Amino acid sequence: QLSGILWIYKKWLASEYLPLDIFMPYNQINKYFENYRIGPFILSIAMYDQLKMADKNVQLDILDSWISTNISAEILKYPQFMRALTIAIIIECLCKSFLLRLY
Repeated sequence: QLSGILWIYKKWLASEYLPLDIFMPYNQINKYFENYRIGPFILSIAMYDQLKMADKNVQLDILDSWISTNISAEILKYPQFMRALTIAIIIECLCKSFLLRLY
């Protein structure tokens, strides 16, 4: 097998943040979530992908729909899920803040 989670992350980072599902289908995130460090991070990248593609006014609706479709109910009970969601929101806010400073 050519890839693993670290390989996926490095490719995503090197790609200047192409959607994560190019490297790993979103429905595979559940399988990796049990890894305490990697799972929430991969989930946060996937959620960030959803936030960055959405219009600001509908981000919450799109993210909620994406989570319902791709993330198992069991994962929603883990504290790491909230960590992943928080990381995704912080990345989105930092990126938008950085872009605003450029203009």
